[in-house]
Order: sequence, then C-alpha cells, then structure tokens
Amino acid sequence: MLGIGAPAPFSQEGADDTERTTTSGTFATLSTFSSMRIQNTATIRVVGNWRKTSGAAAIGDLALSLNGVSLETTINIATIASSTNQAETGTFEFVVPPRTSTTYQNGGLMRRSSNNGSSSLNGIAGHSSGNIPTATITDIIVQGKTGNAAVTIAIQNVRVFVEG
Repeated sequence: MLGIGAPAPFSQEGADDTERTTTSGTFATLSTFSSMRIQNTATIRVVGNWRKTSGAAAIGDLALSLNGVSLETTINIATIASSTNQAETGTFEFVVPPRTSTTYQNGGLMRRSSNNGSSSLNGIAGHSSGNIPTATITDIIVQGKTGNAAVTIAIQNVRVFVEG
C-alpha cells in the first residue's frame, strides 16, 4: 500500500524477449524501444539478461542510447565475468534518474550486473559522449560490443520500466 509521499510504482513500458546478438568490436544496436513518451521527471530502469560465448579470451560491453545519444556508460562485462575463453551468463540494469536540469546532464547513470549469482554494483559513472537528454525520451537502445569477433555477446528478456 502506498502512503502519503510514497513514490509511484514502476510501470513496464517496453519488452523485448528476442535474443539479440553481436560479434562487433564497436557498439552495435541490440534492442530498440521506440515511439515512447517518457517525461524528463521520470526515472527509467532498463533490465535484462546477457550472455557471452566461448571462442576467445575476450570480454564484452553493454551501453545505453537515449534519443540517439550514445551515452557510452558501459557495463563492462569483465567486471563480473572473466575474459577467460568460456561461456558465461548474467543480468544487467541501467537506471536513468530524472533529467529536469542541464546542470546534471553529465551526472551519470547507475549500472549494475551479475554473473551466475555473483553481483557487481558498477556504480554511478559519468559517460564519455553526449549529455543525458532533458527532453522527453522517445527512443531507448541497448548496445553491445565484444573484444573479439570469435566471441558473441547476447541480450534477451529486456524490459523498460518507468517511475513517475
């Protein structure tokens, strides 16, 4: 039960259950959510499952793009999975805070992930390109890349939740 002043619950605004893969060494689009209308006062959560195949001693990264701005705030899978030549799986989460002021555009995103039950809070990190858009969010893209074309990075069961 919500009390006075309690935050609004998150609502699911998008889902992609198809497995999306890449062997690209640069960020490639994996999962796209378009025609959205997420106000700048809302918190956004993007969650899903990831996997890495064997094939080479290499890692992979996931990144988030909002309204075509690639934030390059990556979830470096090496922080929770090894660069060992082995198959691994886990979960990921990006949290985008409300974006009502340009003062906080470069503040960063929270990202965390897990691998076979081992959790890693990758922290709140700045990003290397683009400001977090303060406009209404209409497009969210999860991107991925791998450190070696012999390794596949995949995501599946991706959800977009919005609060506020």
